[in-house]
Parts: sequence; structure tokens; C-alpha cells
Amino acid sequence: YLGYVLGHVAGCLIEQEKSGYVANVRNIGEDVLDWMPCAVPLVRLLTWSRSEEEAKVHRRQLTEEDDAFRLWDSIREHCRWGHTYRQPGPFQYWGEPASKPPASRSYSLRVIFEG
Repeated sequence: YLGYVLGHVAGCLIEQEKSGYVANVRNIGEDVLDWMPCAVPLVRLLTWSRSEEEAKVHRRQLTEEDDAFRLWDSIREHCRWGHTYRQPGPFQYWGEPASKPPASRSYSLRVIFEG
């Protein structure tokens, strides 16, 4: 559903003739009904470099102590040898396939950014 929500936010930005924004969804770790679609001004992702006198995107390199790296490290081998990709095909809104859960599962890495 995340792709649909992000696409909807992007469509709303286009309809309102807004540029310089990034489509975003907050609370994706919660139930879909609790998601909060929003738009983030691109300038909020930039930091000012006094030494070079220009705005840059803040880069952060993961270390082995970061939660996101530890999560990835714990599933790395399974992803390497297992079938962890997902191609669900079109959604089924009626009939027997609509009532069945998707047969394939994939990992979703959720990173909590504390800025």
C-alpha cells in the first residue's frame, strides 16, 4: 500500500502545483489506517555548509552498531540464498483470490530516524 499512498501524495502535489516537496508517509510501522501522508519541503533535507557556502544533503553512513545495519546483518544470508523478492501481480478485489493472503512474504527494513 505504501506505493499507492506515496503516489497519491505526489498526485496531490501536482494537482496543487507544488514543487520542491518530497512525498512522505509517517507512522508506517503502525496499521495502515494510522498512516499520515504528508509532503516534506526539499529544503528541510539540506544542511548549510559554511566552509563551502552551499546547501548539501546531509549524508550519514551506517556503522555496525546501528540498528538498521544489525537488522540487515541478521537477514543477509537468508536474502542471499532465499527467494525474498516479491512480485504479487495485480491486486484482486473480488472472487476467491481476494480472500486469500499473499503467498509471498518479503522483509521490510524499518529504520527509525532520530534527528
